[in-house]
Amino acid sequence: MKHFVITLSRDYGSQGAEIGRKLAQRLGVEYYDRALVNEAAKQMGVNEAVLEEIDEIRSGKSKLSFAAADEADLSDELIEVQSEMIRKIAARESCIIIGRCANYILKDRDDCLSIYIYADREKRIDHIMSVRPELSRRKAGALIDKMDRIRRNYYYYVTARDRSNIYEQQLMFDSSIFGVDGTVDMIEEIVKKQFAD
Repeated sequence: MKHFVITLSRDYGSQGAEIGRKLAQRLGVEYYDRALVNEAAKQMGVNEAVLEEIDEIRSGKSKLSFAAADEADLSDELIEVQSEMIRKIAARESCIIIGRCANYILKDRDDCLSIYIYADREKRIDHIMSVRPELSRRKAGALIDKMDRIRRNYYYYVTARDRSNIYEQQLMFDSSIFGVDGTVDMIEEIVKKQFAD
């Protein structure tokens, strides 16, 4: 296959991360996720725990939920470092990158395919409860709402765009209909056709 980069965005609880990992295994490429934050921390010489706490915590009003200005500066620096890392990885190798606004960062690349994974809310709640059995149905729903809001606000902060705009993605899949394996099957077939030699 030709060089390609798949960016995966997902609703919380839609099993997008699992889909991304399985797809990477099938295609024989690397899968990048939270490890980007860890690598950014090393490059910046900052404690990884601090960066993980700051990462993705932006409000829709472009302010951090933290009061300290140095944390805001640090978060902006993290975004810049992650963006540069994403561009370097995309230029270097075929891969799958989940989250991190990668679809926006790489939007001008012809070899990039942006995919959004979503699912029916009740199925998402079921999935969260299966991996977090201590949560009630109400608490699982509240966690989904919170994580979706955090991701939406983070995306807006970085891109000044609405994450839910369908035009931000090239392909969208409902994993509650197709399941993890069915979704992987379809994406794999599309990727192989799109990037065939």
